[in-house]
Amino acid sequence: MYDLDEWSDVGIIDDIVEAGVGLSFGPDTLAEARNRGYTQATSGESRRHRKPRS
Repeated sequence: MYDLDEWSDVGIIDDIVEAGVGLSFGPDTLAEARNRGYTQATSGESRRHRKPRS
């Protein structure tokens, strides 16, 4: 999960947009997102990239 209000590394966001795998929701808070199983991304850490389900 990327909090775009606070995120500074535009390269990662550009990759998500280019791949067409972004998902947005609102007006959820970060606490609500965590309750739904999302974890907040940390700048400088890499995550496993999975192919999107069809």
